[in-house]
Amino acid sequence: MEWLQLETRVPIIKDQLLVDLVNGIHISQSLLNYRKSRGFFGRLLDGITGRTYAHETEIGQNLVRGQQALVELTTEIIDKLSYTEYALEVTQHSLLQLQESLEVTQSVLLENQQAIAQQGEQLERLTERQDFLKQALVRLIGICDRRFQEQQEYLRRLDLRISAQEDFERILSSWRSGKAYADLPFSVQVMLLARETFSSTVGYYEYDCAGNRSTYRERLCNEILTHLRHDLPKYFFLTTDLLQATLAATASNDLPLLQDLLSSLRYSHKQPLAFLISQLYSKPQWNFLPLPKGTPHTLDAEETIQRLVEETRTLTLAQLSSPQ
Repeated sequence: MEWLQLETRVPIIKDQLLVDLVNGIHISQSLLNYRKSRGFFGRLLDGITGRTYAHETEIGQNLVRGQQALVELTTEIIDKLSYTEYALEVTQHSLLQLQESLEVTQSVLLENQQAIAQQGEQLERLTERQDFLKQALVRLIGICDRRFQEQQEYLRRLDLRISAQEDFERILSSWRSGKAYADLPFSVQVMLLARETFSSTVGYYEYDCAGNRSTYRERLCNEILTHLRHDLPKYFFLTTDLLQATLAATASNDLPLLQDLLSSLRYSHKQPLAFLISQLYSKPQWNFLPLPKGTPHTLDAEETIQRLVEETRTLTLAQLSSPQ
């Protein structure tokens, strides 16, 4: 072990030991060859002079040194083999730990892979749920939008109905007070009053909401009959008599005004009674006979008012609905 300590301290000693061992072997081989080459007398002379003993002693010393060197080298090799074996055991232990670590890592990776797969499935379900909620939201938005539009339409119609009621009351109030259409024949009053009524928001309400049902037509007829009940004839009369009485009841200074006003209303044969009255002022000498087709020959006050209101309403609503 002293040699090993010396070798550890001075690493070059190991190389010198190998040189000495080889030199010792070479010297011993040279001495043996020398002895073999000596003849009998040479060997005898070497024995007498003591050279043979010296050679044998030197060979023995070389052998001893060689054996010591071999022992030291063998010991060193054994120690190094021991270190190598220990190192291999440590390496094997490390490899086993690495293998266990790899197995644990592989197990963790498998768990992570399974977790990722589960998360993928959950994400897919969430995506499906999101699509379902999105579709439900779209349907809900559609329902809300439809309800909102319905409410908007309801509010619009309600506002239109309120405005129509206000206009209706305003127009009738002005007529009943005598401020509007005063001193005109009752048939002309009915035509102008109906025209003003259905040209206001009443007409838009009737066109937009009422359809074929005309609440304001009936109300207007009833209001006129109620207000003029003391001035209207209580019996049937000829249509020609109504025309002559209407023209006769018109003041001369009102003739140009009524001519322009009634002609601007553009009555036609589709409104036969209103058309005849409007023609009174554009053709004062016009012969009423024969009456246009669809014109009754006899009337009473209620039928006259109803016909004039309906004909004026129909014409006004048609003009409101047609593009200008």
